[in-house]
Amino acid sequence: MGQVPQPNAQQMGISPELQRMLQGEGFSPAILAQMKAGVTDSTARAGAQNLSQTKRALGEAGMAGSPAAAAVTGDVSRQVGQAQTEGNRQIDIQNAQEGLTNFRTGVGAQTTIGLSNLEQANQMALANANRLFAAMQQNTANQQGANIFNTGNENQQKMTQAGQTSSFLGQQGNTWGNQSLNKAANAETQNVSNQMTWQQNEAERERQRQIVNQGQNENRWQTAAQGFNPLAA
Repeated sequence: MGQVPQPNAQQMGISPELQRMLQGEGFSPAILAQMKAGVTDSTARAGAQNLSQTKRALGEAGMAGSPAAAAVTGDVSRQVGQAQTEGNRQIDIQNAQEGLTNFRTGVGAQTTIGLSNLEQANQMALANANRLFAAMQQNTANQQGANIFNTGNENQQKMTQAGQTSSFLGQQGNTWGNQSLNKAANAETQNVSNQMTWQQNEAERERQRQIVNQGQNENRWQTAAQGFNPLAA
């Protein structure tokens, strides 16, 4: 199973730009500097123009150098400063709004990336599982084939052994049967020989008895004949 490839899904990363968006960063530092420089320049030009017009009007009124002229020019300078401050504040507000927009956009992009990565990971995990399952099925089939092959060989060996055992037992049976037949035949032959010997002995004994009986009869006849012979008296 360790040889089954299990690759990892390709994951989309988060770019530095997206990271800044997720941090709520608004305009880039360069753009923000340009915007604030523009506010400074525009308010300075407007203040200089206003101050010039004010001084001209005071001169025409014969109030140049008077305390009132100084107060008026001071007001113009303060207005320039206030305009610059207000312009920078508006830029900060715009920058914050831009940062919020970027953050929301970044969250959406990150969610899309996360879902895409998750989908890729799920598809790769499913593909890996299918490859692993297919390998397990093939391994099981191979193992079953090997088991069947081994079982066939084992059965063949057992059949061969059984045949050899049967042949051996058959040979032993034939040997035992032949020995039994030989013993039986020898016993029968011996029995016939013994019977014939007994019969011969019986016949000889009978002949001997007959000879003895005949001799005795002859003796009796001779004795009887002598009893009837006058000459014998």
